[in-house]
Amino acid sequence: MNVSLEEVVSPELAELFWVLYDESFQELNRKSPCMQRAWDHEEFMSGMADPTVMKAVLRDGDGEVQALSIWSNNLDLFPWVSQPFYQGEFPEYYNEARIYYVVATLSLDKRQGHMSQVMDVMTREISGAGGCVIFDLCDELTSISWQEVIKEVSSKVVPSDIRLLGTQTYWMAYQV
Repeated sequence: MNVSLEEVVSPELAELFWVLYDESFQELNRKSPCMQRAWDHEEFMSGMADPTVMKAVLRDGDGEVQALSIWSNNLDLFPWVSQPFYQGEFPEYYNEARIYYVVATLSLDKRQGHMSQVMDVMTREISGAGGCVIFDLCDELTSISWQEVIKEVSSKVVPSDIRLLGTQTYWMAYQV
């Protein structure tokens, strides 16, 4: 297995990962009151062609793609990310464009440990730039202890800790 960093991926590869990306969020979107995927099809395809969006691509010995991790420090690509918050709370990271947003980590076969391989490369790249990472998880995902997974992956590279930055709760009033 080999992980490569790629600034741009082919439209064919992007389309393959779009299907996986879209399918991976369908169940979450049925369980959450707000959409859980970061991008629609057009935005995803644009991101795959955008060199400011980094991609760690895992290929097997035959060159077949097995997994992908996607991230960027171009926060303009994520309008829901409150840039004033990060500028105020983490001015050094923000002013030096060292805050990275993780779009997704996808694997064709999650049982093979492929996700951790591309996450390791992503973490090394971000820590090499002296950066920090935003993970955006809904309640459904926090119930499976992602905070421990995130801490474990990041601590492999540099001493790290994680901090909960905030939560958003949805309420509905209805007639009884």
